[in-house]
Amino acid sequence: MRGACLSPSEVGARAPFPLTPLDLATGLVWGGLPERPRVPQGTETLRQAVEGAVRDAFECGPVAVSFSGGRDSSAVLAVAAHVAAAGGWRPPLPVTLVYPDEPASDEADWQDLVLQHLGLRERIVLEVHDELDLLGETATGALRAHGLLWPANGFSHARMLQECAGMTLLTGGGGDELFDDSAPSRSSLVLAGRAVPRPRDVLRLAASRLAPRAYDARRARYVLRLPWLSGEGQQRFAAAVVDDRGRPGQPWDASALRALVARSFAAMRAGQDLLADERRARIRHPFLEPRVVAAAARAGGRLGLGGRTRAMRLIAGDLLPSAVIERTTKATFDGGYWSRESLEFGGAIDVEAVLGADPALGPLLDLGALAAAWRDPRPPFLTALLLQACWLADDRGA
Repeated sequence: MRGACLSPSEVGARAPFPLTPLDLATGLVWGGLPERPRVPQGTETLRQAVEGAVRDAFECGPVAVSFSGGRDSSAVLAVAAHVAAAGGWRPPLPVTLVYPDEPASDEADWQDLVLQHLGLRERIVLEVHDELDLLGETATGALRAHGLLWPANGFSHARMLQECAGMTLLTGGGGDELFDDSAPSRSSLVLAGRAVPRPRDVLRLAASRLAPRAYDARRARYVLRLPWLSGEGQQRFAAAVVDDRGRPGQPWDASALRALVARSFAAMRAGQDLLADERRARIRHPFLEPRVVAAAARAGGRLGLGGRTRAMRLIAGDLLPSAVIERTTKATFDGGYWSRESLEFGGAIDVEAVLGADPALGPLLDLGALAAAWRDPRPPFLTALLLQACWLADDRGA
């Protein structure tokens, strides 16, 4: 590896959406933007809000949908098909990436079930082998053109967008974050008088309010350990996780509205918009539209929507088979991103020289553990952003 003019942390700071050392070290984007959220007012139901966001896309021209077969993309596709039929527009075009070498990513049966149910016959299927390597031609083209983008695999939409010139590509982005934690917590039920308090509930709620620092310190001990982080890095990661989860009994609608100013969503939109503009296309994420987030918050109120399945029912319960609405399985797509180029680069990095010398990133990392992770045939996906930052620093120092 050549000596770089920029350190990896400087590459992150100069990204289209600036990324912090903690973002790079964990592969996740933390915290919120400084401005207060602007919450759209109105009485739209969640379904009406999603339909409205999709209708806006159709009013700009033809629509495609990034369709994996999972619940989020299936719901977006179903609403798009419904809106198109009602408005007299051409049906949405499903665009799917398939990974023949990755059995865990196979969603063919679910895709067929949804497409047959919706009566959609035209689609685009793009087969992926090593084309979406984290440091392959598509990824490095995006890195050179725009700088570091988040998420690390966000460039995968570039291939879809290439097929969608002149169209709007809709995604299910934000569904996991908005709906996965929408079931009421026990603390919320106790505070709302929906559950009989137990001694443990009283202690938890009292500690979280009367001794918040000590309570957060205890919660931090149970945060997932990322083995490539140093003690300081894990401490900062755990603090970010605890802050993101909020206090026990916090109203669900208030936490949902945080999506309007989340740095993670702003970073994703910034990168995806750059990729779309470059290909003369548009990309939109209905579940992240302010009107949809606001409608979800109104529908859920203090206690939440009642869980992921109920949220899916509210959005597309009459449009999709019940098996799709109620499914609990989910495919994984990480394997296709670690291939020859990324593995070769990761294995060759002098981690001590490159990251150990970075005053902002070095203290957050266990350099030996990270080097070992990058020599593994399947490194942790959350180290991918850091790998790309190292590559970009090296490339710009050439």
